[in-house]
Amino acid sequence: DFDVISTVAEETNSPRTLIPRATIVALFAVAAFWIFGTWGLSIAVPMSQVNDLVNSGVTPVTPIAKQYWGGGEILVILTAFTATTGVFIACAIGATRVLYAMGREGTLPVVFGKLHPRFQTPWMATHLVFAISLFATIVWPFWLDGNFLASFVWWAGCIAFFALVTYLFVNLANILYFVRIQPTKRNIFTNVVAPIIGLVVDAYVLYKAFFESLWNVEDWRQGQAIIWFCLIVAVLGLVYVAAIRSRRPALLQKQAVGFDERVAEA
Repeated sequence: DFDVISTVAEETNSPRTLIPRATIVALFAVAAFWIFGTWGLSIAVPMSQVNDLVNSGVTPVTPIAKQYWGGGEILVILTAFTATTGVFIACAIGATRVLYAMGREGTLPVVFGKLHPRFQTPWMATHLVFAISLFATIVWPFWLDGNFLASFVWWAGCIAFFALVTYLFVNLANILYFVRIQPTKRNIFTNVVAPIIGLVVDAYVLYKAFFESLWNVEDWRQGQAIIWFCLIVAVLGLVYVAAIRSRRPALLQKQAVGFDERVAEA
């Protein structure tokens, strides 16, 4: 979610300086919080109890909070509601802006590249994201025996998979861009060393978290099904890009309009 804000750079002031700084600060702050929080949970109750709670469809944090805080568990529940809402808003904004940009550039139907005449927001892209979210929230859990927590974990796994795949290709694009297009501006650390490290780390996490861990989950619906779904969607995406490249090659070869040029036109 930290890089989602970059999708609204066109709508912000001083995006080249403020957005990168805010992203890095937020990343380190939340990473420190997660490390501290995970450490606290790891010593709060035995791991076997955590596994039993997860398998029963209960979020472990709530009963652990009740055990230590009693009625204060309501604070944890309220925090979870606000945090989940915040994550959803960030992801929804990022997804709609990506759909809008692709519709505007012609790689998706043009209907997604149109703004609402009054609100000046990507109306159709927003409604598509909301429709998919409602399906995943209301309908999908019934396939998992009504386990809404399992459904949440299911889709969170899919999001993590495609986030890692995206980061893999971003690192690869960084290397190729400064090798093939801008070799004179290549920086050894930022355009060679850092992306190579990123490729290795992303590939390792992707393998360990999905192709090793999820594949061995006892219930195939909560393990192998996630992997197969993500792979099928990824392959369909590659087929779609290949079709565009074959039928409309100029669409992928044209020069993208930069942020500064759009501001000047406005």
